[in-house]
Amino acid sequence: MSGQPLGAAVEEGTWRIVLARTFFGHAWIARAVFFALLCGALLALRRGETPARRAAAAFAALLLLATISCAGHAAGGIGTDRDAHLVVDGVHLVAAGAWVGTLLPFVALLREAALAPAGDGTARAWRAARRFSTLGIACVGALVLTGVVNACYMVHGWDALVDSRYGAELLAKLSLAAVMVVLAVVNRHWLTPRLARGPDPEAALHAIVRNAALEIALGFAIVLIVANLGITEPPMGPMTH
Repeated sequence: MSGQPLGAAVEEGTWRIVLARTFFGHAWIARAVFFALLCGALLALRRGETPARRAAAAFAALLLLATISCAGHAAGGIGTDRDAHLVVDGVHLVAAGAWVGTLLPFVALLREAALAPAGDGTARAWRAARRFSTLGIACVGALVLTGVVNACYMVHGWDALVDSRYGAELLAKLSLAAVMVVLAVVNRHWLTPRLARGPDPEAALHAIVRNAALEIALGFAIVLIVANLGITEPPMGPMTH
């Protein structure tokens, strides 16, 4: 940030200026605090799980995730416009993390249920799938709403969307997300009911596991695209700062 070698930046106190006088520094300090809180909550969970400790760990993790928005394009705004964009971006990150982040334990639970006795395993899988799909619906709704608002901030017109590198990467992200939504719809409306009253619930269970594993792969691909979007210059427009 200073354009100096690391040693010179440290000796001349540039790091103090960055931490104390820049938005980036303030955000970095906040993220360090949230990370420390998360580590403390996880250590507490190792000593014994309680609802309060699980909630504290989840809250710290969500705060840490939401503040990634402070290192993205939203941080380049000015005044209340920047604040609103940061909030929208933070909600978008939390919704994405809640969806993609819970896929791994969801698949692990389903695989464990597949090893249980037929009736008990499919019943557990049905309850888990219903709860996860409810969470998924809430996350997708938040992602769509915040994604539209983000697009209004970052892309100003169809030409900017299709003729820029940023737009091409955004379209790739949206395409993969659409496939994830289709898989989630199939799991909820076709496969999950078969766990409770279908002719072959075990086959439905294996199909849900396969689709959820594919969702995980697509989710991580989206994370890679988003990481690159964060360093890709958006198309310039009248609202770009």
